[in-house]
Amino acid sequence: MILTPEALARSNGSGAQINGVGIGRRMELGVVYRLDRGDLDVPERSVSARMIEFEIARFEQAIRQTKGQLAAAKQMVSNLGSRDPAILIEAHELLLQDPTLLDGVVRRIRERSINAEWAVKQQIGEICDLFRNLPDPYIKERAVDVLQVGQRVMRALLGSEDGDGWRAIPEGSVVVAEDITPVDTSHLAHRKIKAFVTEGGGLTSHTAVIARSLGIPAVVGAMGVMTQVETGDLVLVDAQTGLVVVNPAPDLIQESLERISLQGQRFQEIMGRVQEAALTLDGERIVIEANVDLPDEIPTLEASGAEGVGLYRTEFLYLDRSDLPDEEEHFQAYLRLVRRSKGMVTIRTLDIGADKALPQIPTLHAINPALGLRGLRLCLRFTELFRPQLRALMRVAAIAPDRVRILLPMVTSVGEVLRVREMLREESQALAQAKIVHHPNPPLGVMIETPAALTIADLFAPHVEFFSIGTNDLVQYTLAVDRDDEHVASLYDPEHPAILRGILQLVGVGQRFGVDVGICGELAGMERFTELLVGLGLRRLSMAPRSIPYIKDLVRSLDAAAARQQLGDRIKALGG
Repeated sequence: MILTPEALARSNGSGAQINGVGIGRRMELGVVYRLDRGDLDVPERSVSARMIEFEIARFEQAIRQTKGQLAAAKQMVSNLGSRDPAILIEAHELLLQDPTLLDGVVRRIRERSINAEWAVKQQIGEICDLFRNLPDPYIKERAVDVLQVGQRVMRALLGSEDGDGWRAIPEGSVVVAEDITPVDTSHLAHRKIKAFVTEGGGLTSHTAVIARSLGIPAVVGAMGVMTQVETGDLVLVDAQTGLVVVNPAPDLIQESLERISLQGQRFQEIMGRVQEAALTLDGERIVIEANVDLPDEIPTLEASGAEGVGLYRTEFLYLDRSDLPDEEEHFQAYLRLVRRSKGMVTIRTLDIGADKALPQIPTLHAINPALGLRGLRLCLRFTELFRPQLRALMRVAAIAPDRVRILLPMVTSVGEVLRVREMLREESQALAQAKIVHHPNPPLGVMIETPAALTIADLFAPHVEFFSIGTNDLVQYTLAVDRDDEHVASLYDPEHPAILRGILQLVGVGQRFGVDVGICGELAGMERFTELLVGLGLRRLSMAPRSIPYIKDLVRSLDAAAARQQLGDRIKALGG
């Protein structure tokens, strides 16, 4: 959508200025499309005994229809190369298989003789209320998913498939909404949306993940924005500062257009130096690596300037299939990665919860999946998942012995690491007996993503070669804050003294024991935190490939000694 004369005429500087959380680097100026999904008008009807089975059949058809919509949306998102939103859509697909939803709705229809739409609304409301009242932030976050899935099922029952309103949005608009769902991702790209602003969400919320995945400037957590804008308004969205200005004054419009033009020029300059090392002004080398979700992303690494792969997620090998990947499939996937990338390659073992559907593994109901059987805990319980992966990693490590490292997720005890070491010895003996070339003892590391792991890092250190900080979970677990709950999102603070002190202590442990310390959480790719991370002593940062050129450029403008001094002064001021 171009800047229409009508929008410019309305833009007289009289509109609101709203602050939220900026996601991205760019500023955009565009015309608002206010995406007001509104409350569904769901009728409540009593049905006769002979119509109960008909209502159940309607509900089952709506579930099938919704599954089809989600599958199509996931395929479209995957075609865009956006794995993170696809994973979020998979979470919605799993909810459509949840007995709490399915059996609950059918029971309501039978016992209360009500229509399917009303039964869905009541059941969804009950589940959401239950989740919102639980203390765990992960469960609270799932309430949003449940509500979004429930609304989609109700729309199918009501025959309003296009109720989300995307088809009416002109290309190039700035979308303002209460929230953006994972399914919306394909629409955002297809409609070439300039930017979006939401009332919900926080720094690492699902909405923020979508924005970063697509590279669309966004401001989330902009409370009250829906009451301040109308479709057709002109709006300025600054994704760096989190500022939203409705109907800006003419001088601000001119200034913004000039800044937007300079953004393009600056990007060309940054890309011209993307292959150069990231050295601070005082000569300290910061290694900038890439987080990789799917093999399709590997060809983009060189152009991004990545100096290695700091996190290779392997969950794609296990999902959307009826059998477990065998050793050879693992090996070929890792071999392609090693051959088509440069620098160190850190491969994380399976990081998924038992509440997810995995082939040949029983799906376990978890009262609290975030604190349940996930990551390494799951792999040690079901070793048939784990042993083929370990064997393949040992084999590929023999081909590139100085480049391949194994990263273990969700580790909270030294015993877990020792058990993995034992399994590596066992598999090495089996490979040796089969005369298969392998590395008997590849470098092993643990994710530092829980307060427990952070606290006992010195106990881990004699048994591992590296630590990798997962900031998303570490901050959320440490501060007990739901990053998707707008009521407490402001408390999700990566600069909280508990986090800063913990990371400083971890870096000290690494230096004392000779253990490499890096970070692969989302903070690594956010420019606002780069100086802080350098000041903390982190010298290996891994992030989404699209962030690498910007972070490299920023590192070159920093003085590491000054960053350390600034952090030290800050810690002292906090009494630390």
